[in-house]
Amino acid sequence: MIPVERLAIPLLCAAVVAAYANALAASFQFDDYNVIVNNPAVHGLGAWFDSMPGIRALLKLSYTLNWITGGAAGFHAVNVLLHVLNAALVYRLARWAAETQAANHAVVPALLALAAALIFALHPAQTEAVTYVSGRSVSLMAAFYLGAVLAGLQGRPVLSALLFAAALAAKETAWTLPFALMLLAMLGSQPWRSVLRSLYAHWAVLGVFAVAVLIVPGYRRLLYSSLGIRTLGENLLAQVEGVWYLLTQPLLLLHTNIDPDIAMPQGVSATLLVKAAILVGLIVAGIAFLRRDRFAGVALLWTVLHLAPTNSVLPRLDIANDRQLYLALIGPALLLARTL
Repeated sequence: MIPVERLAIPLLCAAVVAAYANALAASFQFDDYNVIVNNPAVHGLGAWFDSMPGIRALLKLSYTLNWITGGAAGFHAVNVLLHVLNAALVYRLARWAAETQAANHAVVPALLALAAALIFALHPAQTEAVTYVSGRSVSLMAAFYLGAVLAGLQGRPVLSALLFAAALAAKETAWTLPFALMLLAMLGSQPWRSVLRSLYAHWAVLGVFAVAVLIVPGYRRLLYSSLGIRTLGENLLAQVEGVWYLLTQPLLLLHTNIDPDIAMPQGVSATLLVKAAILVGLIVAGIAFLRRDRFAGVALLWTVLHLAPTNSVLPRLDIANDRQLYLALIGPALLLARTL
C-alpha cells in the first residue's frame, strides 16, 4: 500500500485542478477592471517600476507579469496554481500541528493533515479567492504567509522574516503573522517569552512596515479612505454582522456570494447583542480550550486572529467578503479533520 505521505500532495493537486479547472474560461469581473484592465501601472514592467513605491508591490508585479504574457486565462491559471500551493502548505502545517498533539489524541498525523488540507482546498467559501482574479491579493499573500509560518516552525527565522516581508508586500493584512507563530507555539508548550524573543526579525519587519504605512502615499490614502467610510463605533457594529455572515453563510451553510448585501446596523438591537455575545463566546471558548485541549483552542483562536485584519477596527467599503475566510478557514478545517 502506498503511504499517505506520498499520495497527499498529488491528491491535493488533482482535487484542486478538478474543482477549479472551469475557472480558466472565466472573464474579468468587478474590481478586476479597476486594478488590472484599466490600470496602466500593471500593463508593463516599466510602468510597474514607475508606480513604486506603492502598496501591494508583489501583487501588482504578479498582475504585470500576467498582463504581458497573456489574457484572462493566464490570470486564472495562476490563481488556481496558487491555491494548489496553499493547499500543499496547509497540509504541511496541519501535519506539524497533528504531530505535536499525537501523544494526546488518537490521530494519524498524515491522515488528519490530508483531511484538513482537502477541506481547506475544496470548501466552497474559497471560491472567490480562487476564481475572482482580484482575489489573488489573498491567495498570493497566503502563499508567502504559510511559507513564513512553516519556516518559523522549522527554526529558520531569517527565511521566515523574509517571507513575512513578501506577504506584507502582497497584502497588508499579513501583519498577523508573528502572532500566529506565537499561537502555534502553544501547541508545543514553548515558553511564550522565548517565542517572543525568537521573533526579533519579524518584529523588525513589522516595524518597517508600520513606517511604510505612515510615509508611503498609497498606504496613507488607503488609511484615510478607510477612516472616511464610517466611524470606528459604527464599524464595530457593522463587523458583528460581517463576522456573523462569514461564519454562518459561506463557512457553515456553504452559501457563497461574491457581493453579499449586508445591511449596516441601525444602532444596537437585541439580535445584534446576541450575535456579539456568541462571537465573544467563541473567543472565550478558544482561550479556555488552551488549558484542556490546546489543539482545539489554537484552531479556534487561529480563526479569530485571521478575521481580525479585515473584520475589526478599520472600516472597509464592503462589510464582509467571502475571501476574508481564506486563511481563517484553516482553523475550522483542523477541527473538522480531527473529528473524521
